[in-house]
Amino acid sequence: MMEGINVSRRGFLGGATAFAAVQGRAGNKEQSKKLRFAAIGIMGMGRHTNPPLVEAGAELVAICDVDKKNLEEGKKRWPGVPAYLDYRKMLKEIGHTFDAVNITTPDSTHAYIAIECMNYGKHVYVQKPLARTFEECDLMLEAQRRTGVVCQMGNQNHPTATSFSVVKAANFWGEIKHIDGWSDRPIWPQGMTQYPKPLPWDNAMDATQWDIWCGPCVDHGYSKSFHQRSWRAWWDYGCGAIGDMAVHNVDAAFCYFDLGYPVEIEGDTCGAGPVTVAYPKKSVIKMKFANGVTFHWYDGGNKPELPKGANPSLVYPSNGLVVHGSRATTLGARPVVIAAGDGENAEKRKELSRELKEILKPHKIYNHYKEFVDACLAGDPKMCGSNLEYAAPFTQVLLLGCLSLRFPGKKLQFDPKTKQFTNCPEANEFLKAPKRGDWDFAKIATSRPWWKFW
Repeated sequence: MMEGINVSRRGFLGGATAFAAVQGRAGNKEQSKKLRFAAIGIMGMGRHTNPPLVEAGAELVAICDVDKKNLEEGKKRWPGVPAYLDYRKMLKEIGHTFDAVNITTPDSTHAYIAIECMNYGKHVYVQKPLARTFEECDLMLEAQRRTGVVCQMGNQNHPTATSFSVVKAANFWGEIKHIDGWSDRPIWPQGMTQYPKPLPWDNAMDATQWDIWCGPCVDHGYSKSFHQRSWRAWWDYGCGAIGDMAVHNVDAAFCYFDLGYPVEIEGDTCGAGPVTVAYPKKSVIKMKFANGVTFHWYDGGNKPELPKGANPSLVYPSNGLVVHGSRATTLGARPVVIAAGDGENAEKRKELSRELKEILKPHKIYNHYKEFVDACLAGDPKMCGSNLEYAAPFTQVLLLGCLSLRFPGKKLQFDPKTKQFTNCPEANEFLKAPKRGDWDFAKIATSRPWWKFW
């Protein structure tokens, strides 16, 4: 039909639906004034992100959840809105009725669902972390560039993190030497060494729904230890504490310090041995970047030491970020001074605090959700602060931290150009996107959306 262009049947169906939707919006000025979106995953973070998207001016026109109980709750919360158990069926049947999706599924299915939705021409708001594997992040970024849709990662603290831009512009920190980030999490069970025994189906889940829940990842059998909140603990489904909270806690530093990929990563499971089945109860992850800056991540109750010159009565919060500069050391995404760079006395700290207060005075915090809505209506992916050009490599850095826990105590050498480990070939296997049966990224990651050819 078009020489040199191969379009799969799935790609054709998705693209045709998307093209109809694009045509409809272009020809109806009333429709173009409001962003219509479908929610894929309506409990958990769905409960926390669907309402603010609506408050930001979007309209929820469809809901989807693989859990039958969740879907019933969703019907009560959003009466009259079409409800689906399978997002693929929803895209095919009523994809022409919405412009965007809000994906709040487990980490293991973020990438696959997001890419399929992008192939349908849908803008995507996807929960953090962006994906579970390094390659999935690359595939998502490629799909976004290929389709031109808006894609925003849901790290809701990003607007606060923009304060780092004005502080950096003022050269307040001086030379950045070291970054610490931490979280009190996990707040779910971790440290397991074997998978749970599969449970029989219940009134929330059956074999068909469980297949969708697993997506491209390994099926270890249905268990509430996976299906409920604890999926974050398991290697095959989640990204542990660093995947859950570092996206928020250290976002500011990674966004504005141009660190790139680390060249060396070392994981410490605090005596628990290498990760195989589940993440450890606590960990420390150390990274070194090409510019000499180092980053340490702490979780499970571990925290960094107070910097030299800090108030000895200072108690770190349960989640945090400390930037150690040659001139000043600060705490938090909207930073406060806790030490002078050279560890001087309290008077120097007070002087720096007054200076920082003046620097931050004009800085305003914007609405993260409205940013996504406005970007979609304008059709401009760059309007989102957490667009995939930033969010994909940032997530990949954190995923390298996850991977280091499989080789505790080993300093993994990473080549940012080839995106491969140079001293541990077996680690490169864990960078790859998963595949299970028909859930194969190769089927969706190279499909060009049909509406792009018109």
